[in-house]
Amino acid sequence: MEHSVGFGSFPAYFCETQEYVPASNIIVIQPGSKYLRIGRASDPEPHVNLHAIARRRKTGQSISSDGTNFTKFIHRDTLISLLSGKSAEEKLPPEVESARLQLCHTLQTSLKPDGGQRYITPTEQISAFNKISKVGVICKEDTKVADDILKDLLQKETVVGDDVIKISTVPDYNIHFPWRRGGLNLHSGIGGSLTSVVNDIVDIWEYIIADKLGVSLKDRTHNYRVLLVIPVMFSRLHIGELVHLVMNQLQFSHVIVIHDHVCATFGAALSCATVVDVGDQRISISCVEDGISIPQTRVNY
Repeated sequence: MEHSVGFGSFPAYFCETQEYVPASNIIVIQPGSKYLRIGRASDPEPHVNLHAIARRRKTGQSISSDGTNFTKFIHRDTLISLLSGKSAEEKLPPEVESARLQLCHTLQTSLKPDGGQRYITPTEQISAFNKISKVGVICKEDTKVADDILKDLLQKETVVGDDVIKISTVPDYNIHFPWRRGGLNLHSGIGGSLTSVVNDIVDIWEYIIADKLGVSLKDRTHNYRVLLVIPVMFSRLHIGELVHLVMNQLQFSHVIVIHDHVCATFGAALSCATVVDVGDQRISISCVEDGISIPQTRVNY
């Protein structure tokens, strides 16, 4: 195995001898700010899990009854992105509202595919309807079953993926989202160092690969390959960390790194396109031509 360069300037690890690898033995991983999409290349849809991990605090680092002590040991990333405690309307720049109004005007002046006139519901009418609407329960979970699930989760030192939501109100856990705004979630708080974030990613990915995909550790080295999908604007240093993570800690023998925008054009069977990726916390735009995201066209909001 040798270290080479593939996909433009991105590192890729592969063997000199080419061999056929069935799609069922290729694991596609696309990390996101809120969700992790992962699955076999042969799967019709990926497994979508909350890209989060909850770790129990050590003895002596729990929150006191008044919630004021031991704050230096506490870190809880929010499950829902908030804008400094203010409403979205207060924080959005006027350019966004102007663009929204222009879009509404464009839709109103355009015709439907059948030739009919398009009707856009006024914002005031939508707001008035929301105020008088009653909250509907989509699915009411059995209380006893939910309590049993929570009891089992509280026996664990680490909770991963969608189960983090179930223990989000338990004060004895630190909650970490290792990926924020299209990159690693590095910060000065607890679990914010590069080493801690990488460890969180390893634990999340390892759990999903083993539990959801059923790929054991001993089968990875010889039988499975990884296609790692990353944002178009991503730190080269962090790319190296992720490649190291996949090969040395998750113990896959091969990994190829590819841009998410390039994957979008491949999936749409287009040789060139302008790709707009609207994520949970980030919007990225770039022009892709012949399998390459042109660096001069990359924009990240």
